[in-house]
Amino acid sequence: MVALANTRTSKIRQPTSGHIGQKRVPSPETRLATRNGALDRETIAQVSKRGRLIDYDSGDCIHLRGDGDARLSVIVSGSVSLSNTDAHGKRVELVRLSDGDMFGVHQTLSGTPYTHDICAIGPTRIVSFDRATLETLIDSQKNFRNGLLIYLSDRLVRAMRIIENERRHPLYIRLAKHLCANRSPTTGIVSGSQASHAESLGVSRNALGACLQQMASLGLLSIGRQAIHIPSAEQLSHWVENETAAE
Repeated sequence: MVALANTRTSKIRQPTSGHIGQKRVPSPETRLATRNGALDRETIAQVSKRGRLIDYDSGDCIHLRGDGDARLSVIVSGSVSLSNTDAHGKRVELVRLSDGDMFGVHQTLSGTPYTHDICAIGPTRIVSFDRATLETLIDSQKNFRNGLLIYLSDRLVRAMRIIENERRHPLYIRLAKHLCANRSPTTGIVSGSQASHAESLGVSRNALGACLQQMASLGLLSIGRQAIHIPSAEQLSHWVENETAAE
């Protein structure tokens, strides 16, 4: 039992190498929250006249991560999966959407690329809108506007829950995730002072330093001047997964 520098006292285990570097098959488990449709059928029928109807077969890719051709999409029928691959090559499904759900709102309004792969699950029909049409619908279609607000509110609540869940993790797990996210893929270095990392995580410099020392003793990282070296992002990520699952 090692008391970590945090308000919680937890076990910290040696990293294992069982799945490091191996590509794992996507899990068939449906641990995902499937939402009720934000738009009713009548509203979908009304707005479909202003958009572009597209049919997809099961497995067809609607958008790839990084695509810049952003359009708001509303699912008329069928389902879509939003997913990414993790550091081990495992495909992780974020959410599954169905009739009446929409995606691409943020990308269409902000012009930013898609952050997930989006694929059809079974035969799926989608109606899509460019930004100009979206703005027109917001101004002219009350039910559509209300549905859009429901969608955005739902996403905001989900984001707040994720943030709250992250805050409940022990410091060493939050620190490891922070280091993985900020590690240079070419040098393996996380730049910056320990004080700056502590500020980012909302903890004291001493608490963060104690966690770094313990992780260094496990061979997960080495501590330098204004830099932290992580030799294997996969090993650290896998260790975080094991620690999170054991909580």
